[in-house]
Amino acid sequence: KIPETARCTFENGWCGWTNAKDRKLQWTLHKGSAPSERTGPSYDHTYRNET
Repeated sequence: KIPETARCTFENGWCGWTNAKDRKLQWTLHKGSAPSERTGPSYDHTYRNET
């Protein structure tokens, strides 16, 4: 079970989460539409809408 303090919508930043420095994959936060078609989700998974 994930602790309640670990839950984050990432709508207001990283909530204390960080990328591992020794990993090739680095997560980024992005606000707005995807840069091109089929490169992002089709809807907002937090609010379940298109914005």
